[in-house]
Amino acid sequence: MADEDRMSEEASESAAAPPAPPAAAADALPSSPPPLPSSRSPAYNPLLNALKKKRAAKVAASRKVSKKIRDLDTNVFAVKLGFLGEDVSMATGDPIFCECGACLSSVDKLSTSLASLSPDGAASSSTSSSSSSSTSTSEASAPAEPAEPAEPADDPDRLYWRCAFCNKINSALLSEEEVPKESIVDYIREVPAKAENTEEKASVVFCIDVSGSMCVTSEIPGKVALRGNSKSTYNSFVDDNSDQFLPGQRRDVTYVSRLQSVQAAIAAQIETLSKQKPNYSVGLVTFNDEVTVIGDGQQHQEVIAGDKLHSYDELLKAGESYVLQSTIGVAEQALSSKVFALEEGGATALGPGLLVSVAIAAQTPGSKVVICTDGLANVGIGSLDGDGESKAAAERFYETIGLYAKTRGVSISVISIRGSEASLEQLGVLADLTSGTVDMVNPLEITSQFSAILSVPLVATHVNVKLILSPYMQARDEDTEAEASTLSKEIGNVTTESEALFEYTLKKGLEIPPNLSALPVQVQVHYTKMNGVKCVRVVSEAQPITRSREEAEAEADVSVLGVHAMKNAAVVAQKGDYSRARLYSANARVVLNRAAQKPVQQAEFASYARAHSRFESAIGNLQVAEQARGVYHDSASTDVAPNSSRKSARSDDSSRMLWRMKGITKARMEETDTD
Repeated sequence: MADEDRMSEEASESAAAPPAPPAAAADALPSSPPPLPSSRSPAYNPLLNALKKKRAAKVAASRKVSKKIRDLDTNVFAVKLGFLGEDVSMATGDPIFCECGACLSSVDKLSTSLASLSPDGAASSSTSSSSSSSTSTSEASAPAEPAEPAEPADDPDRLYWRCAFCNKINSALLSEEEVPKESIVDYIREVPAKAENTEEKASVVFCIDVSGSMCVTSEIPGKVALRGNSKSTYNSFVDDNSDQFLPGQRRDVTYVSRLQSVQAAIAAQIETLSKQKPNYSVGLVTFNDEVTVIGDGQQHQEVIAGDKLHSYDELLKAGESYVLQSTIGVAEQALSSKVFALEEGGATALGPGLLVSVAIAAQTPGSKVVICTDGLANVGIGSLDGDGESKAAAERFYETIGLYAKTRGVSISVISIRGSEASLEQLGVLADLTSGTVDMVNPLEITSQFSAILSVPLVATHVNVKLILSPYMQARDEDTEAEASTLSKEIGNVTTESEALFEYTLKKGLEIPPNLSALPVQVQVHYTKMNGVKCVRVVSEAQPITRSREEAEAEADVSVLGVHAMKNAAVVAQKGDYSRARLYSANARVVLNRAAQKPVQQAEFASYARAHSRFESAIGNLQVAEQARGVYHDSASTDVAPNSSRKSARSDDSSRMLWRMKGITKARMEETDTD
């Protein structure tokens, strides 16, 4: 449709152009002298002529780029990964795989006779379309013919089935109990020597900034009795220990420091965890000029300082060797006392503190690290106050920690305090890799943010999702833009809100036979349960198809499409192409608005539209800020900003928005649009 619109536009421009003069008119002498050219003539204004040429070239380039902007496809497959925490039918025996990777499922028709396996509905070369002569042979070729069975004759001890995805005839020795009967089935792949349920014994490690800037205060109405020692640092300067006010300063408010806000938030979580998760282990790590491992509050404290702050191996060893010995049900009072004894002062050794915290949490899969900071890392490994190679090394450091946490089943969430800059552009990768969250909050809102993070548990680790489609269809990888009938995504940690989205389309050069009303789809989720048992969950179904765009849009799940659109736009924006991200997002909004016909769809679209407006406003503001600095980048030309330059220029507020949009889920759509 977009191509037709462009063709119509070009045709209208051609029709509006003046017709060329007849050839004979060129030889005819004018009956009167031609008028003198005016001062507005291009012949007398070379600058105007150059500007017109430049404008025409820009318009042509813009049209060329617009052709590369994909419209949002309504074919989006959503896999709700939170269901990995739910029990489903457990299969007897091992999964049986075809050579193409598809697993035998309840959708397949089993037979004791080869002759009964009809190839009806199987894709063949006759389905290849001849309407696209420019399509390459590999794209236009139809799915392969059914392979010959390995057995020359029926074997009464075997069951046969034709793979719905590659047409190959398979056979296996199966008992009646081993035949899949449910559309969702779990297979156990590996059982650890000691299977222990860590879901109720996970760890939470609070990694807290206690640098000097944490003494900055905020006003709250009324006189509030505060717990903690935040004033003790300065009490030595006041003989009578009285409050000190400036002239004209309000006396009817209480000034709460950032550290006091964090102390209250941690104390609230300690109390909640002690009641709801008494078998959890909760640890505390603080950082300023040095890193202090307070642990569970009942064990020895360990201080890491000096050269050790610059050594990855030393910090990792310190964290891995420090074991949280008591559960929060036992250590609640002791840990709370340690929390309220914290004082602020010094610089910000964020990187070392984070690495030690993750290493402690990694001892138990399913654990979480919550880091709270109000400033830029500037001491030790991971320092972000440099530039060039120093900053690039710091970025690699945080990505390395994220990958380490991902492989060990640890989730990292990052909270920065509004009014400060902590370089969330670099820290956000920690949450992105580990299914955590990135946020920037008012100091007085930290308690609710901690609660939100800890209320969403991990349900599985080491998750890999594999989508297998009919040979007529292909899925699209958003990162590599590769297209194939089989596509895998490495997810890592999964919470109750996690989901994986796949966009798919019809293969070029192929047509679905008119007698087919459904196509097979299979999702294989390889994952590790919280007790260490490795499983594969197989979900198989025959997906109904339609040849009508109107029907597809009428049945569209607008919330899923909205999430998919926001994630893709955020990925493009993070790569530095703001104009392209805005064009894609605008196109997606048109498609979703058209699809939102039913009341439920309209409500889902309204939620999406608010999040879209927030995204559009933020990206637009980034471009305006660039122009204010005298920097002009436009993806309609070849002058697209390099990712590195735009990453370094993004504020924490902008980076937070992009990280949250990239990790958005249906459950977080409303949350994102209101915060």
